[in-house]
Amino acid sequence: MAYNDTIGGAAFTATAPSGTAQTWDHTGSFTVHTTEEREFVSPAGLPGALLYPTSDLAITSTIGAYQISVFYNNEPDGLTVLGSYFELTDFFSVTNTVEDGIQFPVPFTLGTVLTQNTISNTLIVYAQSLALPAELQRFHTTETITGDAYGTLSTPAWPGGVAVVRARNQNMGGVDSTFTDASGTGSGPWVLVEASTSTVETPSYSYYREGVPAFVMSVNNDLSYATYYGNSLTTGIDTDDLDHTAQVFPNPSNGSVTILVAGASATSLEILDISGRVQATYSIQGVDRINVMTGGWASGTYMYRCLDRAGTRVHHGKFLVAR
Repeated sequence: MAYNDTIGGAAFTATAPSGTAQTWDHTGSFTVHTTEEREFVSPAGLPGALLYPTSDLAITSTIGAYQISVFYNNEPDGLTVLGSYFELTDFFSVTNTVEDGIQFPVPFTLGTVLTQNTISNTLIVYAQSLALPAELQRFHTTETITGDAYGTLSTPAWPGGVAVVRARNQNMGGVDSTFTDASGTGSGPWVLVEASTSTVETPSYSYYREGVPAFVMSVNNDLSYATYYGNSLTTGIDTDDLDHTAQVFPNPSNGSVTILVAGASATSLEILDISGRVQATYSIQGVDRINVMTGGWASGTYMYRCLDRAGTRVHHGKFLVAR
């Protein structure tokens, strides 16, 4: 569940970037005005899924009678956003198709910088049962995602605090041209209404739990909207942190993989698939390496984490299984 503060305010002002761990406490900052169900699901069967046939992952958000779906490709280098679809049944729908857009890069650590210089979007809005013209907008953005801080974040859902990496999303761009379709069908013919250029700079921030990642909190560019997440909405993406001392080989693996563990504090090893599901668990107390057989596993990216007796993660990493 996502809990939205639609007013926000100065309490959500971002701290300065830093290479030193920070502490953010927002347990008392939120005044919740709306809530929405939000989860990662298979795109099959979702409204709008046929518009994005290569999608293998989607986020759905439900607010009352409204449902918004965002479609992705879950790839080794990150979540690539393909577009979104919003529909109010029997009234209107909104389609937003994104070209060459990476939503979240892998690996993502403090200091990671990813810039997409040209992201061209097509936005189509049309009424399904109303005699209104449809509208199409072409616009551009340049998006830079930077891991600019890390530390411990507390929210009403995480009152004890959780280790996070903060992502600063810097967007610059604007509308280039607007078209209209008098038929209202959204399929044309499209007539140019206006051509213009503008540049608007809009930074925002997202906080991701480190380890097996999850959205924890986000704040929009003008502090007018803040959201905290009340469950573990995992991304399937490894937000690596600064403690990465285990070694793995061969990588990619085609039958087995050996994981070397530095130190003696780790007592168990977990292997997780890209969606965060535990694939296997091993006892590693008193050993400095373990050989994991991967012959029957599906090809793809896997994550491993070494835990001590208290269940605290002391080492982690990832490897590929290839056929």
